[in-house]
Amino acid sequence: MENYFSHQEAIQREKVIASLLGKNILEGESMKRLQHVSFLGVLNIVTDVPESLRFSRYEHSISVAYLAWLFCQNLRIKESISLVTTLAALIHDITHPPFSHSSEVYLQVRSGTNTKHTSILTSQKIAKVLREVYKSLPDVLQNMGIGALSDQIHKLLTDRKERKKYHPYLADIFETPFCPDTFDGINRAWYALGSNETKYFLMSKGIKPLE
Repeated sequence: MENYFSHQEAIQREKVIASLLGKNILEGESMKRLQHVSFLGVLNIVTDVPESLRFSRYEHSISVAYLAWLFCQNLRIKESISLVTTLAALIHDITHPPFSHSSEVYLQVRSGTNTKHTSILTSQKIAKVLREVYKSLPDVLQNMGIGALSDQIHKLLTDRKERKKYHPYLADIFETPFCPDTFDGINRAWYALGSNETKYFLMSKGIKPLE
């Protein structure tokens, strides 16, 4: 394996996900939008993270899907369930606003609500994403129908009891301290904010960097 954050490794993961979920899955409007949503949001700017160490929600989503697929393969979960889980992992962040979590907090303050990107991820929005790419999805996913597939993905992303019911090994694959989403997210943040360039900038501002 190349460096986890290398361009070569990112391309390889894209190829794996495209081969698993269909050639059009990464070309849909919702996924392409994530290419323009910063992973660290405003943190990139205020900590002066170098451009070469900045990531998008698209790159993060690819890696989360890839890790979810490996998780399922290592536990020998059957293909149909593995593919649904991988697809859920791929689109888990499609409702992120610009600047990611940074603008999410701002919007919460402005609106006076606790609305998060996860709370507005509905089955209907998932269905809209699937319609963009449905004909290129594997037969095992197409055979479920858009409605059933959308509902199942929504349950996987939002309800631990439903995940456990779907497959006992999947109960903690999302929204836990050590799951593909958290693992990739923490590692990306650490890689960017813990770089020598970022540390130097923070120290020049009198801020103690990550150790």
